Parts: sequence; structure tokens; C-alpha cells
Amino acid sequence: MIPIINNMKTKAIYAGSFDPIHLGHLDIIRRAAKIFDLTILVSHNPFKKYFFDNIERLNLVKESVNSIDGVRVKLLPDKVMVVDYAYENDIGILIRGVRNFGDYDTEKMLRDVNVGIQNGIETIFLSSDSKLAHISSTAVKELYKYSGFVHEYVPLCVKEKMEANNNRFVIGVTGNIASGKNWLCKNLCKQMWCEHIDLDE
Repeated sequence: MIPIINNMKTKAIYAGSFDPIHLGHLDIIRRAAKIFDLTILVSHNPFKKYFFDNIERLNLVKESVNSIDGVRVKLLPDKVMVVDYAYENDIGILIRGVRNFGDYDTEKMLRDVNVGIQNGIETIFLSSDSKLAHISSTAVKELYKYSGFVHEYVPLCVKEKMEANNNRFVIGVTGNIASGKNWLCKNLCKQMWCEHIDLDE
């Protein structure tokens, strides 16, 4: 049972690089926000190459969660560990999402390290929705790299930002039979550099 004191939710942190934030992350955030007074921390590893920079990731997370009540989004300060941030801000719980046994083993190891660093900080694992367990930030970036459709894995603002950053946009044209879809696409290709993919073929 999660303690709620004086009708106030217990404070918790959900941290990650969110490069990019995806629907699996949002599922964990929505569920955690129902239970906890939730702060989302966007972290940065100086030894890791990111698709989006710090401010882009921060803004995309903010835009993605703006409809979820009571959730705050902050950038983890440089050279500060998440567990230390939690301790300094009197936050006693870290939320971690796990998709599979591999995730659990990794997260449990980090949990054990955190316990050794700061006593009193507890980690709570939330398992992924089975329909979203295949989604990861790495998978999204790989799919995008090879011109795959990412709209089923990330919020629309993320899809748009990925396309804008690479000056490459995916547009779907739909309509009834003989409504002129092929004609429109072929004429667009004459006006600008683009590739027409006929899904019927």
C-alpha cells in the first residue's frame, strides 16, 4: 500500500533520457501520476550521443505530458545523480518502467546501487503494458532511420520534430477509389523532391 499523508500523494521521480519519449513512457507516466506526486527528470549522459539535445528532449516531454494533471518536468542538473537529486529534494521514491526480464535485472542492479548511496530512497517497478512492451527509444530511432512509420510509437509532436530536424516528412494521402490520390502524389513529386510509395503495390 502506498502511503498518502494528509490527503497528499507521496512524491516520486520518473527519470530517463527520453530520446525520444514514446508511448511506453507515457503509459508509465499516466499510471504513476494516479498514485504519486510525480516529477519527471530528463537526464543527460555526456558520454552518450543523443538524437535530440537537452532542451529539445525537455520540451518534447513537456508537450507530451501537458494533458496529465499534476506532473512536473525538469532537467536533471549536470553531474548530479538521480538518487542524489531525490535525496536533496526530499523525494523518497524512484519509479522505473520494466518491459522484460532484461530490463528488470538492469533496473534491480541500479536500485541496489542507489540503496548503497542514499538510504531511504526506494525504487518501485511498473511493468509495461503488454501492447507497448516492444517500444523503446532505440527502436524508434532505428525505425525512423530506415524510413519506417513511427506514428504508432511516439506522440505526434515527437514525430513532427524528428522530421523537422532531418528535413524529411512523411505524408499519408487517403481517399476513396478514383479520388485522385495517385495524381496528387505524382504532381507533388514534380514540384518538390519526394518519393511516392504506393501502398497498394
